Amino acid sequence: DPERNPGRANVFEIDDRVVVVDYAHNEAGMRGLIEICRGLRRPGSEIWLTFSAAGDRSDEIMHGVGYLAARGADHVAIAELHRYLRGREPHDVVDRLRAGAVDGGADPAAVPDFPDEMHALRSMLDRSSPGDVVAIAALGQRPEIFAFMGSSGAERVGPKRVRELVRRARDGRTAR
Repeated sequence: DPERNPGRANVFEIDDRVVVVDYAHNEAGMRGLIEICRGLRRPGSEIWLTFSAAGDRSDEIMHGVGYLAARGADHVAIAELHRYLRGREPHDVVDRLRAGAVDGGADPAAVPDFPDEMHALRSMLDRSSPGDVVAIAALGQRPEIFAFMGSSGAERVGPKRVRELVRRARDGRTAR
């Protein structure tokens, strides 16, 4: 949960969407986040994923994070992390992340970037549909995201409800 383990697979439900907030700051983290999203995804629903990277990540890591995000999600977006540029220009980080997403199969015109994580999350919630999984690799604005979820009426999802959501997703896939 956000108090004991902030940014590590924090799950919420809002407007019949599952929202996953996870740090996912490298390729291993992104693989884990995608695995969680796929486990929660109902048949016919989509995964919306916003990702980012700090400027001190290598070019290869940035590319890999973008690549994995695009391979694992139906829709991807990039959130800029102005507090974590660490010597890079903002466009350089965005360009490298987008190049990875394009190499992962995303249409370059369909990979928007946002000035921060909150703008990206709001956009994904507005554009997604009921039943979808919305995920955000929250590096810089976790407290703001948690406050937004609370003020928006989102419900925290604990272990029991996660099991129910996974069963619902799994049973829907095997019922075909």
